[in-house]
Amino acid sequence: SSANPRNGHGIYNQLGCATCHIINGQGGSLGPELTSIGRMRGPDYLREAVVAPGAVLPSGTLPVPARGYSEYLPVLVVTREGQEVLGMRINEDAFTIQLRDLTNQVHSFRKTAVARLEKQPGTSLMPDLAKQLSPGDLDDLVGYLTTLRGAP
Repeated sequence: SSANPRNGHGIYNQLGCATCHIINGQGGSLGPELTSIGRMRGPDYLREAVVAPGAVLPSGTLPVPARGYSEYLPVLVVTREGQEVLGMRINEDAFTIQLRDLTNQVHSFRKTAVARLEKQPGTSLMPDLAKQLSPGDLDDLVGYLTTLRGAP
């Protein structure tokens, strides 16, 4: 492929991907960590993850086993007072649920205090980039991601 990984790195920065993704210790922890994603996933998977993020949600990537819960599950919580919080589930048990919102703040809710708890499987909090990227820029971004091999 004629991908330009250097241009792809610029696109990664321009799109603000580091708001939610960590590479080599830098970035936000809302989404999957990408330091060695190019070693773990092929270009076709990475392209799909960029243009249809809800279609290929990662599994088995968190350092702490999620006790059978799907990882990176978006959840909308509406409290009895009407407060709405959309975020990524980071923990859940029979009585409580914890979310990390889009500003990276952690919220904990007692389920008895929640008016509505809406899990959104098959969706992603990652923006759909298909319409924002030209085919060449998409090739370059995927080319950059494939170069991420982690620490030697």
